[in-house]
Amino acid sequence: MSEQRSKRGSRRLLIIFLVLLGLLGVLTVIRALQTKSTIPKEAVLMMSLSGNLPERVFIDAPSFFAGQRPVLTFQSALRALNRAKEDNRIKLIVMEISNLSAAFSKLAELREAVEEVRKAGKDVWAYLKGGGDKEYYMAAACSKIYVEPYSFYLIDGLSLENLYFKTTLEKIGIEVEAIRRGKYKSAVEPLIRDSQSEADREQDEALLDAFDKAYIEAICKGRNLSEAQVRQLINDVAYFSEKQCVDFKLADSIAYMDDLKEQLKARFAAKSDKEVFCSLSDYEAEEDRKGEKIAVVYVQGGIIDGKSVLRPDGNDNVGDRDITKALREIQEDETIKAVILRIDSPGGSVTASEKMSQAIVKTKAKKPVLVSMSGVAASGGYWISAEVEKILAHPLTITGSIGIFAIKPNLKKLQNEIGLKREVLLRGKFADSFNLFEKLSPEAYQKVDALIGEGYQRFLEHVAEGRKMKPEQVDSIAQGRVWIGQAAKSIGLVDELGGFNRAVAVAKELAKLDQNSRVRLVEYPKRTTFFDALFGEDDDEESAWAKLYRQLKNSIKGEIWTEILGQSELTESAKRQIRYLENMLNANFKLWAQMSREIVIK
Repeated sequence: MSEQRSKRGSRRLLIIFLVLLGLLGVLTVIRALQTKSTIPKEAVLMMSLSGNLPERVFIDAPSFFAGQRPVLTFQSALRALNRAKEDNRIKLIVMEISNLSAAFSKLAELREAVEEVRKAGKDVWAYLKGGGDKEYYMAAACSKIYVEPYSFYLIDGLSLENLYFKTTLEKIGIEVEAIRRGKYKSAVEPLIRDSQSEADREQDEALLDAFDKAYIEAICKGRNLSEAQVRQLINDVAYFSEKQCVDFKLADSIAYMDDLKEQLKARFAAKSDKEVFCSLSDYEAEEDRKGEKIAVVYVQGGIIDGKSVLRPDGNDNVGDRDITKALREIQEDETIKAVILRIDSPGGSVTASEKMSQAIVKTKAKKPVLVSMSGVAASGGYWISAEVEKILAHPLTITGSIGIFAIKPNLKKLQNEIGLKREVLLRGKFADSFNLFEKLSPEAYQKVDALIGEGYQRFLEHVAEGRKMKPEQVDSIAQGRVWIGQAAKSIGLVDELGGFNRAVAVAKELAKLDQNSRVRLVEYPKRTTFFDALFGEDDDEESAWAKLYRQLKNSIKGEIWTEILGQSELTESAKRQIRYLENMLNANFKLWAQMSREIVIK
């Protein structure tokens, strides 16, 4: 009887799944049949800039899994600005800016693109409904800033927050052992300390000084104010109403978006929105993809062993398997003239980083390879950068963190408190060393410490070989320290300062292409749909149902964390550090080349 009920339940699940699949197919057909919109001859490009701005999103999940609107990517925004600069149809750009959590270097790159549009003789307007320092940093690049009535602004200066969990973990019976190399390798500190070390404070202060300088200079330049005036506003006022923004020359005018649109329709003699306004998605759909091919390989998120874990919001973990597969395809494609590795990663698994690095070296033997560093390219992110022909970083990129560590949780106290009993049979002296209920023995600790030391030395030698330096030279600037892009260039970790646009120009140079020629950027790993990821061809033996389970588990886990942290009163920085803690404690014992907890400047 129970077997029959089980079979009926399985059939119901299968029917539900097939119905959902059918609905998705119908929606796809409907979208395909819809008439493509055209860009007006005199158009206003409307852009909504918000969120984390991942480089790219690689998986399209159905709305009943993703639970969100399409995510704006950094590359979409950058390419739209690049095209609009030379597109005679685009007369004006209006950027609605809200809830930005992107890295400062990404915002700085977009600011530079806005400035290029303005140099071409076109206006770019910012529209704010409220916000803080990041939103205002982006808006200050625009020719005009409009603010919504009754909106509120926290222009109160930058900060960098660190959380420390040692006492918190001890209260629930968890102790963490950490073994590391690098004076500044502070990734383990939140787990083993209750306060910041002097070394970590030193590097954080240097980072915050660099970001603060860039932020203040941006406001001074954009709003024609002196540094003294800007710092006085930040320290004396800090919290601004929309009227105060106008009074203190931080904004130009107060208006509702609907009223602003009506003004623009009158200006361009348009009777309806479609006669003048152009959305970013419509503008992207019209992009011309002709020219010689340059591959762009995105290394986005933490570096993990095996397959990537992709999310519809772009908060991915990138697996060595997907990157090495992409690089093999590029090696065999003779139409691809050069390769840009676009890295936005704090690092992760040592073994995965090394596998990627080996694939990069093989690719470099066949065609030019360069690195373009995005928001962060540190630790394992730098490991995979070291042996390319040229490394470019934005002045505000976070990089370096050349160091290595391992951690081991110890739940002995929790075990005793809950009365958990354990018995183990051994056939080796160290067979049970990495259990969760005891500290490493002195002898086992010594062995692990030796492995960490060897791993660090190999990291130094790897960087030294790629950067044409001696290991001792690398060690003097390594020690796990993070560097801002500007400083990284001065110590030899970076060849040139510049963003993604400059990387494309350098790729043309290395491939001996005309600088004025058009190129087609071919992106890897390939974008896929949720159902392609489940049922498409793959070179592993994982069944479709196993893939479905894995995708659902990752999606549900992510949504649970998002829901829990989203409803808390914690800052964005604190939420990310709690996610980091969860990832570290869940990881198997291994060697990590990962930057100290995610650095979030707000």
